[in-house]
Amino acid sequence: VGHADRASGVGRNATLCRCRGGAVASGSFGRTSCPRTGGSKIKRAEKIMTVGRVFSLKLRHFGIGLLGSSLVLLLDQASKSFMIELLSNPPHVIPISSFFNLALGFNRGVSFGLLNDLGTWGPIVLSSLAVVIVGFLLVWLWKSERTIDRMAISLVIGGALGNLMDRIRVGAVTDFLDFYVGAYHWPAFNLADTGIFTGAALLVIQSFRTSKKTIQDCAEDGSIE
Repeated sequence: VGHADRASGVGRNATLCRCRGGAVASGSFGRTSCPRTGGSKIKRAEKIMTVGRVFSLKLRHFGIGLLGSSLVLLLDQASKSFMIELLSNPPHVIPISSFFNLALGFNRGVSFGLLNDLGTWGPIVLSSLAVVIVGFLLVWLWKSERTIDRMAISLVIGGALGNLMDRIRVGAVTDFLDFYVGAYHWPAFNLADTGIFTGAALLVIQSFRTSKKTIQDCAEDGSIE
């Protein structure tokens, strides 16, 4: 009889529990066990929130970069329109100093008069190349994590778009900044060229600084001698 009572006690103490999601688990001697899903759900929620925050931050940085590019593009196009009106009726040069003139010119090549002799196919080839480059720079802008890099890329994008619009509208880039020393004149350029040059220079400088820091860190860690 004693054995029977103990067996019935075990039966009474053996319980079933209904857990979240409808899962049923058994326990014995008054103790129940259920699969724990709350922790994993919390972790998934935290991961989703983290991904959302990262995406939101990247989207904001990307938007600020596009705003900077738009500002460069606007200033470039406005300055070109103004200079065309100022210097083409009638065509003339405005001396500013002993080394700088405002002189209207049209360039079928790239920045600073390079590749100006590509012929009638030049604007088409260079415009297509500019579209590819801008697409690459947009991807780089999205992935970039440093403010200085995003600022530099934005300058290059704005300048490239400014010159691209010129090629689409008139088949050549409008230049008006003429620096010279004596009889030697540097190829005329514009604000878009300035943005491209400044952004590219910043990227090169930042690249050298990053490489130098990497070498110093490796030397401190003993990775290199």
